[in-house]
Amino acid sequence: MKTLNGRKVSKKEKKIEIDVDGGESILPMQVDCAIKENQMGEDTVVTRLSHQLTSPLQVQDGRIVGEVSIGGELFEVKNAKKINDGEWHDIHWDASRMGQSLKVDNNEEENRRNLVLPHTLNWTIGAKSDRNGIGLAGVLRNVYLNGNGLPLGLIVRETNSNGIHEGEKGKCDNNPCSNGGRCVDHYDSYSCDCSLTPFGGDHCTRDYSMWIGANSSLFIPWQNPSLTSLCHRLAIKTLSKNVTLLRSRSLFGEASFNLSLTNTGRISISAHDGLSSVKSETFGPINISNDITHDISFCASSTTFKLMVDDNIAFNIAGNYSYFKSFNVWQLLDENFNGCLSRLQIGSSFPLKDPLISRLKIKGDIKYGRCLSSIVAVRYDSAMYE
Repeated sequence: MKTLNGRKVSKKEKKIEIDVDGGESILPMQVDCAIKENQMGEDTVVTRLSHQLTSPLQVQDGRIVGEVSIGGELFEVKNAKKINDGEWHDIHWDASRMGQSLKVDNNEEENRRNLVLPHTLNWTIGAKSDRNGIGLAGVLRNVYLNGNGLPLGLIVRETNSNGIHEGEKGKCDNNPCSNGGRCVDHYDSYSCDCSLTPFGGDHCTRDYSMWIGANSSLFIPWQNPSLTSLCHRLAIKTLSKNVTLLRSRSLFGEASFNLSLTNTGRISISAHDGLSSVKSETFGPINISNDITHDISFCASSTTFKLMVDDNIAFNIAGNYSYFKSFNVWQLLDENFNGCLSRLQIGSSFPLKDPLISRLKIKGDIKYGRCLSSIVAVRYDSAMYE
């Protein structure tokens, strides 16, 4: 339930949303509004114009500002809460003879200076202003003038303004980001946040990889505690058998975990809690050593250990595996491995994507780049990542 201009909006009332991707003038009207605003600098959101009186409600540095200018004198009220976060915000701006109040969600600011306001006003919502020609890119809904709701859907259909349509669609409606990337909607554009994935690029489609020859090694001698987690991932393409893919342990304890391939190319795991519990399992159906890229991911918890191969469950073992959180020393691929490594995720870090933050150390002759194309031979030394 929202409160705008002193009037409560009933949940039974029909909500109409309009999506504005900026630039064009919209409508003459007066408004108190709830705005979903994403990427505004000093753009005018609501502008009220008269002969000698101008009152914009605008965004400055992500914060709402209400202004009343009378005869060259400026009366201003600012709200400290930022709204350029892509979330819905309730905005209530009241200007009267007693002054101004500006409420954003639960944060209210006032400027109690006496004002002389005209009776006849022209209003423009979410449009480019005469001053700077830049407008709102975002979504408006539940717009009220003196407690009366404006029929946004009807107005939009009748106006046929360019760049404006009903509904909260935006530019992320078709999910343009791949591989788990998060779409950030700017309404006149979008961007993909790939920071929580091992991928990069504009649409999270860039796959960071290494071709690793024999007698090479990759290891993390001590992982930053803030990056430890219970979920991990790697993808490999190899013909190697009877090799270790990943070995982890606690620097200050006896707990350990080993992920390897058998002499028939099957996945085998061994987990030790540092006390008495040891779990060893082998997964038979899939031959990993077949020169095809296989995506392996696993998560541990206080109730289960689950490992996936190419989105298929390989292991789902009941038990307390919360001790995986203590693993902070990681050895990747033993000296007998020969093949491609990609999509590497160790906890909350992505060592191939950002080796410095991950504290990754590398030794050996390694070809860095895409495994099947644009491979560049680079000589790595652990001193690069000290």
